[in-house]
Amino acid sequence: MQYTDWTEEQHRNYLKNHERYQAYYALHNPATIDRFIKEYAAIKYDIFKNIDKYKDDYEQHKMQFLSEADRYIDIILQKKLFNLQCQWRAGLIQLPFVDICADFVYWQHHIRLCPFISPITPEELDLCMDFLKEQIDHSEALFGEYIDWQNYQGFKNHRQLMQLKYKETTETPPLSHYDCVAMPDIYHYFDKAQHTVAYLDLPDIRGKKEETYLSEGIKIKYNLLKEKLKSEGEWYAFENDKTIEETSETRPSLHSFDLFSFVEATEDAEAKEAFRYYNHQRHAGKRKEEDDETNMYFEFLKSFDEPISIEPSDNWRTALAVTARRFKQNKIAEMLPYAYDTHAFEFNGEVNEDKIFDERV
Repeated sequence: MQYTDWTEEQHRNYLKNHERYQAYYALHNPATIDRFIKEYAAIKYDIFKNIDKYKDDYEQHKMQFLSEADRYIDIILQKKLFNLQCQWRAGLIQLPFVDICADFVYWQHHIRLCPFISPITPEELDLCMDFLKEQIDHSEALFGEYIDWQNYQGFKNHRQLMQLKYKETTETPPLSHYDCVAMPDIYHYFDKAQHTVAYLDLPDIRGKKEETYLSEGIKIKYNLLKEKLKSEGEWYAFENDKTIEETSETRPSLHSFDLFSFVEATEDAEAKEAFRYYNHQRHAGKRKEEDDETNMYFEFLKSFDEPISIEPSDNWRTALAVTARRFKQNKIAEMLPYAYDTHAFEFNGEVNEDKIFDERV
């Protein structure tokens, strides 16, 4: 039956006269039947007139998480590359097209073209799906913010800082929080499942060698510049122009983002009152941002015609946010097999080494 070819009048006549509907009509007030048929026929006509659009919209809504699932395919590859980086830095393996540490930054940005990463296994895909289905709020599942997936030194610094904290030592950490970056949750999850936690504890043999070579190279360039400027009589001006001096200062730095502790410690009553007004305005702006974010979560959840249980929380905004993120995580997990089946990870055997060299960071 080709409803798409029917006029609205044909729909009305069919609804009024065909026996398939009569038993249903008999259960209802006869005075309401004609009006119902007219209204229902108009709706049915519109549906089949625009069926292709409605179907496309439905499929797009249903498949909206495919691109984000595809991003998790990249993340699995990034984790595999990071494991190789740890082993390569420790001198345990050789890798084609990797001569210096910066090459891993290049392959981070060309992850699907990397010729030495093994294909994703079904077990790794299942592991990623389990990660997303955990009852844990992984914010990257919703926002997809940029992460420096191959930030070896930042991850290693953070691990060393945490190890010092666990020891409850009074020893002063050799690193500040600004030099540390926490590994993504999914890296920890894979490490625990694949027993690769110790990879980050491997020695950075190649990285330390590079640091030595770079340091020596800087010294050589500095001395060459010094001799050049001396011969041109400009060395004295260059020395006096230096803005960065080595220091043994141990006191904390003063930063403009710490205004209020400075104000409380130094300013008079009038200035403190002015800053209280300013602080109130800042919080008002923050509340506006929270409202916008809450509306985003609400609109997102509202677009799904299925039961969604709200996560328990003392704060309704938090409950809505966690519900939206976890719901999305589960939807992404459902689409991962489709992304896995369609992702292109076929190395064609060609690598432009000149391009790699030019794009090294």
